[in-house]
Amino acid sequence: MEFIEIYSGTWIQCQMAKKLLESVKIKAILKDPNMGSSSTFCRPRGNIKLLVLDSDYESATNIVTKL
Repeated sequence: MEFIEIYSGTWIQCQMAKKLLESVKIKAILKDPNMGSSSTFCRPRGNIKLLVLDSDYESATNIVTKL
């Protein structure tokens, strides 16, 4: 199994969608391209990716599009 991107947005948008998916037992992770930044005060404003397992893709997409 591998993770597939289903959504891209701000950290807050992706975090809300992730919590919603987790509430219905769908494993989701966030991919942050700014991880590893030398600044501890750097907060990514966008371009965060929400990923789910390929087996959950259809269900997760339906849920997130309704959000």
